[in-house]
Amino acid sequence: MMPGRGGTGLPPRAQGSRAVKADVAHEGTRTEGNQGGAVSHEVMIRAGSLKLVFTGDLQLDRIASRVPERTPRELLRATTAWTRVVGCALAEHASLVIVVGSLAVRSEAAWHLVGPLERGIRRLASAGIPTVFVAGPRDRQLLDCLERELPDGHARRLGDGGDARLVVVQGDAPALVLEAGRTTRDTSSVELMLGVPDPGQPALPAELAPVSAATGVGRPLVRAGGAGTAPQLELLSDDAWCLDPGSPQAFSPADTGVHGPWISELVDGVFAAPEQRPLSTAGYTQLEVDLTGCVTGSACRERVQESLHAAAAAFLGRAGPDCRSLSLDVRLTGTTPVSHELRRHTASLRHDASRAVGDVPYVVDTLSIETLPPLDLTSTATSSSTPGALARLLLELEGGELSELSEDVQQLVRSTRRLLQERARHHPPTRGTSPEVTEAEVVTHLRLRARALLSQLVTS
Repeated sequence: MMPGRGGTGLPPRAQGSRAVKADVAHEGTRTEGNQGGAVSHEVMIRAGSLKLVFTGDLQLDRIASRVPERTPRELLRATTAWTRVVGCALAEHASLVIVVGSLAVRSEAAWHLVGPLERGIRRLASAGIPTVFVAGPRDRQLLDCLERELPDGHARRLGDGGDARLVVVQGDAPALVLEAGRTTRDTSSVELMLGVPDPGQPALPAELAPVSAATGVGRPLVRAGGAGTAPQLELLSDDAWCLDPGSPQAFSPADTGVHGPWISELVDGVFAAPEQRPLSTAGYTQLEVDLTGCVTGSACRERVQESLHAAAAAFLGRAGPDCRSLSLDVRLTGTTPVSHELRRHTASLRHDASRAVGDVPYVVDTLSIETLPPLDLTSTATSSSTPGALARLLLELEGGELSELSEDVQQLVRSTRRLLQERARHHPPTRGTSPEVTEAEVVTHLRLRARALLSQLVTS
């Protein structure tokens, strides 16, 4: 049984010194103990250097999509990514694995996911590595199922439905304090604060100081923002940083960048800035190709192909050997006299599945043509012709904030948004989980349409 709801999971010495179980507050309030401060529970780790492995938003019911067809599907599953995280923790001789954020997108998938999650936890426990879950309300059902399958001491739940605070004990002394930060019922966002106990102070602080980005004062903070957030590390001071580990597996073109768990080690009483270990089998990146100076269709195509291969090689060099597929979102920009013919010259790029860096295939997932023929938009905008009207629209759309647009253009944005929203309801987007169309997406849509139409008009 996983501690936090039933059983302590602590060795006899730790159970004897353990405080009363904490109450966990919800609805945007900080987790607090029932005496006005955070109540400490203990988790035991083995002797040696103190090394933490952080991973976030496992989303175990997902699989990577929009990848080259020849990529084995088993490699793309989130459950397989969790297995790689476990392997990484074992290879790093970690002291503790901390999972922050969403375990699943759909709570009804709980029973299906208990097995893979449990097997990983048991592998870690067999090497003396406990697992701590910093979970939000959406993960309660899955963790309830999991705790019925695990022996005491294998894992702990911190935050919603579990402990308010954990004291990590190494030998007979506290080595680390883990405290849940803010959680809310309507989002999957969770926080974890880290603190190193002062050897000269017999009592632990009542509450850890949160990180302040403005002053750089505080404790290391680990935050999971929910599905679709990119991994991000912000260094605030010599001993304070803020980490959103992101998912260890990239799942869609929205998950750009390198993904994998993060490692931080306690050095001279300070947790070093985490270092990432790339483990995702799928990669997604964006590429802009400026076609200015290309005067023929073949020259445009050659520049795009060279840029594609260079970008793919650079990304795969950062993503490491576990990355077995790459999808690129490509934007063609700049000015070229064959702007109006680019769709014909580049159509086959999206269907070419033969490109690869070594034995890793890469594909063009989307191709956006944003080029213009060589012209001066400002002078064209002075004309009362249709190209002049389009040039004026483009200058407005590309010139500032939505609030700065003329009333006519704002009305165009509002009406276009209603049309796109209706389309999204009938044809949900492949990226993300919501069909909501943002104003920024509408402006991009109008800008691309205006550029394409202007290109056709001035070259016909």
